[in-house]
Amino acid sequence: MYKTWRYNGLSMLLNIRNLWLNIALGLFMFALLVFSIGIGTKYIPPDQVLFALFGEGKTLDVFVVQGLRIPRAIIAIVSGGALGLAGLLLQSVTKNSLASPSVFGVVEGAALGAIIFLAYFTDNHLIVDVPIYLLPIATSIGSLLALTTVLLLARFHPGNMLMMILYGIAIATLGKALTTLFMMSNSVYRAVEVSLWLTGDLATVNVDEMWIQLTVFAFLFCILLGFSRILDVLVLNDDAVVSMGVNLKVAQYSSIILAALLTACAVSFAGGIGFVGLVAPHLARMIVGQSIRSLIFATLFIGAAIVLVADVFARTFMPILFNNNMEIPTGVFTAVIGAPYFFYLIYQGSKVKK
Repeated sequence: MYKTWRYNGLSMLLNIRNLWLNIALGLFMFALLVFSIGIGTKYIPPDQVLFALFGEGKTLDVFVVQGLRIPRAIIAIVSGGALGLAGLLLQSVTKNSLASPSVFGVVEGAALGAIIFLAYFTDNHLIVDVPIYLLPIATSIGSLLALTTVLLLARFHPGNMLMMILYGIAIATLGKALTTLFMMSNSVYRAVEVSLWLTGDLATVNVDEMWIQLTVFAFLFCILLGFSRILDVLVLNDDAVVSMGVNLKVAQYSSIILAALLTACAVSFAGGIGFVGLVAPHLARMIVGQSIRSLIFATLFIGAAIVLVADVFARTFMPILFNNNMEIPTGVFTAVIGAPYFFYLIYQGSKVKK
């Protein structure tokens, strides 16, 4: 069911069903947020979490919620949402259901930028000697350099997205090799810490990192919303896109660059969390269909929810089963969720080809 919304000469066609579905997904994500903030070595009931969010209730609860758990939960939300949106952009542009940030070497490029930053601008205890806001810049430079290399190589095969994906896989492999090389050139302590970061680890995030990531993501998300009309067109075949007056190459490259920046934003502080960019857009399509505007919000909420749930398991799995305070990197649980789904997509693709 569609309804036209008008305000001061502006009009927008709204899908009422998808609007309510997105509201439901948003409320579900908020409920997960409250639940995840309350879970930990000190359990805080949901009602007390809500009080603590506004600085009310017990002093200890306020400190734990605002000082320790909110930054971790918000970074989980932003990282999951950004990775999901990056995957949505890449799948729309390439028209390939298996496309994700890792396919184009974007995650590995961002990770390499972060590793170089950590190697040259931190001491033996991973204390940053320069302002922490430079880390997203480092990851952005790494991801854009990886992407630029892929695009330059793809120019030898104009319009062939398959070759672009193959070049991306090659660049991703090279990025992993260089990352390993930098890790081996530093102390064992740093190599262990960086290995956790590469897997995806939210244990050490803080309030400053939360505000930096939120600011960057808000800026990129506004750009994505303004770009959504063109994304609706890009899902059509190339001839149809050109016939509608859209510069195909500019639209494709702009989408891929935006995906690279979203990925860099996601991994800057959360690390190399995998598979969210693959799974979230697929789950969103199952719920709201193919409309890009509806998919943007649904993918954001689902990607955020996946990382929030994974982070809860990361914080509670070892203490519950083995009665210790160790944490498993969040990326381990997103991989547990995403890897079987990846194999399922490959299986479904093989059945279609037959």
